[in-house]
Amino acid sequence: MRSGEGFKQLREERGVSQRKLTEGICARSTLATFENEGSYGGLFSRIT
Repeated sequence: MRSGEGFKQLREERGVSQRKLTEGICARSTLATFENEGSYGGLFSRIT
C-alpha cells in the first residue's frame, strides 16, 4: 500500500471529508493528488 492510499483509508475510517481535512491548510485537489498518486507535492509546504 502506498502512503497516499493508507492516508485515504484512515481519513475515510474516521469519516473526515477531504474538504474538512484541508480547510485552511491546502487545496482539496492537493490532497486528492496525494491520496491517488502518493505524491506529497505542496501538501506540507504551508505547514512547515
